[in-house]
Amino acid sequence: MGPDSSLFVPLLEKAFSKYHGNYAHTVGGDSRRAARTLSGAPYESYNHGDYTVDQLWVILHDRDNAKDMIQVNTSGNNNDY
Repeated sequence: MGPDSSLFVPLLEKAFSKYHGNYAHTVGGDSRRAARTLSGAPYESYNHGDYTVDQLWVILHDRDNAKDMIQVNTSGNNNDY
């Protein structure tokens, strides 16, 4: 990362926090909220426990073919992983 982009992430984080009021409103944030704020696009959420591996693969494949933004999240409260 060169000098042109080295401040990009902290500045973006600061702007995101300011947009939502302050850092306290974004602590432990949900990446869906961040993507929605930055893109303005709606989102869908899938709980992997509700689908088989094959069903999830079809969903991911379809979303990828549609050129949708794809994110994967895990709970921040489990230290076993």
